[in-house]
Amino acid sequence: MKKTMKYTAWTLALLMFILSIAGCTDKAYNSYDRKGEPYDYYLPDYVKVCDYTGIKIPNISYTPSQQDIENAMRIDLAVYSPFTKDVDRGCAQGDRVVISTTCTIDDVVYEYLTFETNSQGEGHSFILGTNEFDIPQLEEEIVGMKKGEDKKITFTFPDPYYRDLLRSGKEATIEIHIDRVDEINLLEDTEEFYEERLGTSREGREIEIRSNLKKRYDQYLASYKVILTWQYLIDNSKLLQVPEKEYDEKYESLLDRYRNMAQSENISLKEYVKDVFGYDDIEKFYDFLKSEAEQECFEDMILYYIARCENLKFDDAYYESALLSYGEQYELTDDAEVEAFLDHYNLLPDFQETTQYRYVQEWVADQANVLEDVTTVRSDKLK
Repeated sequence: MKKTMKYTAWTLALLMFILSIAGCTDKAYNSYDRKGEPYDYYLPDYVKVCDYTGIKIPNISYTPSQQDIENAMRIDLAVYSPFTKDVDRGCAQGDRVVISTTCTIDDVVYEYLTFETNSQGEGHSFILGTNEFDIPQLEEEIVGMKKGEDKKITFTFPDPYYRDLLRSGKEATIEIHIDRVDEINLLEDTEEFYEERLGTSREGREIEIRSNLKKRYDQYLASYKVILTWQYLIDNSKLLQVPEKEYDEKYESLLDRYRNMAQSENISLKEYVKDVFGYDDIEKFYDFLKSEAEQECFEDMILYYIARCENLKFDDAYYESALLSYGEQYELTDDAEVEAFLDHYNLLPDFQETTQYRYVQEWVADQANVLEDVTTVRSDKLK
């Protein structure tokens, strides 16, 4: 009996030691100087953060396929080809199709695939059969539809869906209206076409397209580790209680934002909410804002918890790089000049908070365990 108790005590002591080095201890958390920061109280009472080191993520990369390149070259040809506008038949591969759509995921509008009609009553124009949306299933469903026809389609995003990795493998619904179908009499794919129209050889254009595609998709994937690790934290952490002060501030800030948007369009908030969100009852919109404010507080607290546990604060080099990156859009090339610009417009505190946010997210992503043999977001090996 004594032996059993001895081994049990030893095992418990070992377990406590492992936990102390694997997670965030009170000592580590409390040693961080949080004076003056938002959420400057004991966050473990408010949020339970999952293990944030070694999060499993897939190895996602993109290399243009020959089909991707041929699709782009076909668009080149279509741009310069003669066409018959507004034909009265079902659309076919190679036609220019104009569509208006509303796409939803879990009953929430997905803006990337939602195209409203313009003042001419038309939405988004594309060449059918060129994988415009990186969703082959979507174009397959459009084939055969005529002008004025409506169709509701349920589809699944490819995995990975490079343009929006968090949607990979998810199901969505899209309502499609055909605004117009143009029949294109496609020019021949000849060396003369590329030399005369584009001032390059066919091979040169192919090289250019390959390079452009790689750059575009690399931009989609530039932050994929941050996106996937942060989503994992949100999905696997738990909100214990809502911080009243920060919650109230965020709710009022969100409400003011939408009030200003409504005012800029010279309509009431109730009218704006109905037009943009489809809410007939404004109380439902207020409930939506409350859930948004709560979610923002939850994500903020995850970030501040990790920062305090790991004593994470961006250094001068990181801050200067962030300033210069921000300044590019205004053609500012000196970090002190950018900082003065932000300060002048009262944007500096928000910029510094965003920079810290990004710094912590990138730190978590750097600790991730990239599974080299896993190339899809929804793989069971990531669970």
